Amino acid sequence: MLSAKPTPYTTENFDYGFCVLGPAHVMWNLAHSFFLLHFV
Repeated sequence: MLSAKPTPYTTENFDYGFCVLGPAHVMWNLAHSFFLLHFV
């Protein structure tokens, strides 16, 4: 019977998700404003 290998990260680590979503949201805002200024 195979045993599952432990992963280096936890499945319920929400801190990493927030660290990624914050900068992603900032980049989205910059891209959106660039698009509105130049193409609309």
